[in-house]
Amino acid sequence: MENPIIADDYEKTKKEAELFYSRIGRVWCPAIGDFIYFGKAGFRHLIQKGKRFRPRSEQKRRFLLLVHAKDILSDPQIHFDDRRDQNNPDVRYWNFSAHKEDKSIELIAIQIKTGKKYFLSIYAKRQKPTS
Repeated sequence: MENPIIADDYEKTKKEAELFYSRIGRVWCPAIGDFIYFGKAGFRHLIQKGKRFRPRSEQKRRFLLLVHAKDILSDPQIHFDDRRDQNNPDVRYWNFSAHKEDKSIELIAIQIKTGKKYFLSIYAKRQKPTS
């Protein structure tokens, strides 16, 4: 699948990624038996961590991985970990792991209390050196 987000410069890539992301809306995740919603906070988390902006190169890497989000969440056999926040038991996370395009990708969803489950982030795990 050709990635519709690829663009020449950062601003254009960001705009394409935001448009792509906004069209996802929600995805049924059979592995956990619920929808994962794609809201503004998830896209903002691709750009910043807390109040600090991520480097543009990192933002762009994350934007380009968005094309895999639906496939990862739609896979009924996807490997995932389910955990609670140690500091706040009302917060629950799901870490989905997949291998796409020779990359190990992590997608994170979050739920606060009994609310909807939301996309939080996506990133490629760093490969460990083989030597």
